[in-house]
Amino acid sequence: MARRALLPCCLFLLAVASSTPAHASEPIERWQVTTQVDLSAMRLPNMPNMPPGFQMPTPPAHVQEVCTPRRADAAPIADHDGRCRVSEVTREGNRQTAHLDCGANSMNGTLELVYDAPDHYIGHMIINPDRAEARARLPSGAVRMFMEGRRIGMCAGGDAQEQAKQDSGTQKDAQDCNQSALAAEFESFVGEHPRCQDRTALQTFCGAVQQFDGFLRAATQEADALAPGAGRATAAAIAHPLTLAAQLCAFKIPDLRLDLCRRAEAAGKFDFLIGQCTAQSQSLAQRLCPVGAAPAPGAAEFCAKYASRAGSNAAVRRE
Repeated sequence: MARRALLPCCLFLLAVASSTPAHASEPIERWQVTTQVDLSAMRLPNMPNMPPGFQMPTPPAHVQEVCTPRRADAAPIADHDGRCRVSEVTREGNRQTAHLDCGANSMNGTLELVYDAPDHYIGHMIINPDRAEARARLPSGAVRMFMEGRRIGMCAGGDAQEQAKQDSGTQKDAQDCNQSALAAEFESFVGEHPRCQDRTALQTFCGAVQQFDGFLRAATQEADALAPGAGRATAAAIAHPLTLAAQLCAFKIPDLRLDLCRRAEAAGKFDFLIGQCTAQSQSLAQRLCPVGAAPAPGAAEFCAKYASRAGSNAAVRRE
């Protein structure tokens, strides 16, 4: 009996994530959404005829195409046949959340989607029974569902010209993001609303920002933004690009800086050495850039950069 009561509820919950109304004037995207009910944590009621350790069989994954307007406050999940109302849809960066109120079925829930690319997300939804009649249908309490969505085109109402324009724009965006990643342009990957979220571009960015030029650029921006008297333009920029990049790419700033400083001289990365390795560059300047004498062989570029950075009166004096 309990199994018969649970399965219709699971089917209803799968149906909740099936369609999104949209205004006819908006571009309407078509998404393929796969939903899987998770029964692993469900507590079954007393069923004396069932063997010890019996668990509910996992329902098959539910795959359906849904239509949703291309808006930050819309997601490919919404009211189905008037039974549920979606509200409080918010998106911060690549994370989107919403609240479900299924009053007609005495249930409510929460939704969270994480977009790892502009056309793909993974997420989950948790449905809770509100009242006794709902708890009778869901004797185990809350039910969790895993979701995966992939944008596959435009729905009827989004014209072919719009589709072609979007496909072309998506390809150009991918190319632009790849170029930004190679240059470690952190503005495209970190902050409240990063422009680039493609997995491949993110991997490329994380590799580039851990090299001399990418690290130096982010570190310099962060130091300038946090310096006393930073102007409005600086304040408006991303104030912690290196910190945010370290969080995104899972590296430790002190450890990476130390490693790069060890390799900077041999790699000829004098700008990095002078900007990020203070003690090391001072020691090197004392050894290679004697006051009143020509620089050591091969050290002219370093000495010129060091003198420029330190100022015209910052000649190195031996102790």
